[in-house]
Amino acid sequence: MARGAAVKGLEADKNSVVQARKCRRYYGTAGNQVFNPTIHKESESYIDPYDGVKRTMNMMEWLLKKGQDLSTTEERHAATVLCTKFWPKQKRESTLYLFASDASEGPMRSTDKVSLQCTRISLFL
Repeated sequence: MARGAAVKGLEADKNSVVQARKCRRYYGTAGNQVFNPTIHKESESYIDPYDGVKRTMNMMEWLLKKGQDLSTTEERHAATVLCTKFWPKQKRESTLYLFASDASEGPMRSTDKVSLQCTRISLFL
């Protein structure tokens, strides 16, 4: 804790000795992708009712990678796009889950045992 506090204190100065720190985990979101039989499991596939396309669920998009350099001067280290489909007159709300993993390689699926849910963000559109 003391080391983290000392580093945080130094970060306020743009000329700080600490220019970057290493990301300690993988951080990302899970989503659905167009099904590809060479990389996806058939058991995780479904036909999307909105567009009729075969997709697979729970696929991870790692926004930050373990060991990645994170600049101490940047306000944002990652961003993602949320695409949600709604039927007419359907309530416009969605939930985005943030996952983390300490594994040496980021897992492909949010359901892998090495993935853990960090937080849930509810969006009202």
